[in-house]
Amino acid sequence: MPPDPEPTVLNYVQTHGSITRREVVELWDLSENQAAYLLKKLVEQGKLQVVGQGRGTLCWPKMHVMLNEVRSPCIPRGSISARHK
Repeated sequence: MPPDPEPTVLNYVQTHGSITRREVVELWDLSENQAAYLLKKLVEQGKLQVVGQGRGTLCWPKMHVMLNEVRSPCIPRGSISARHK
C-alpha cells in the first residue's frame, strides 16, 4: 500500500463527489482487500458514508442533509432522505 493514500482518496471524493472500491484499486494500485480496508476505515472514522449495496455501492463525503439544501453533485435532487443530528 502507498505510504498513506487516505488524504488523496479524501481529496478525490471531495473533487468527484464519490468513489467506489474499484476506483481506489485502479487509481492507487491497491488490492481489493486493501481498498476495502481503507474505505471501511474512512467510514468508521466518519469521513465517508456508504450509499448503496453490492456493485452499486458508493462512498461519498459524510454530510448531514436537510431537505435538498445540501446535496452531493452526483446524486439527483430528491433521491436522498433528510437526515441530520
